Amino acid sequence: MSDDYEIDGNGNRVLIGLSVAETSEFLKLEEAIQGLLAPVSSKEWKTPDELRWLSLYQRHEARKLLFFAAKGTVH
Repeated sequence: MSDDYEIDGNGNRVLIGLSVAETSEFLKLEEAIQGLLAPVSSKEWKTPDELRWLSLYQRHEARKLLFFAAKGTVH
């Protein structure tokens, strides 16, 4: 997951596309829902924590694709 991070304008290590606060929130939510059986489709995500994690994850993944495309890096 080291490719998922960048250094923001203030020198903080953050998930690509997320702020410091959002990165912290994402990691806490991920830890809280880890080990639970993950829903098969996004329609099965029901709890507020699951939905918030999914929202942050989708934003991160979308920005990560743009980030690597701009750098010419393919993963």
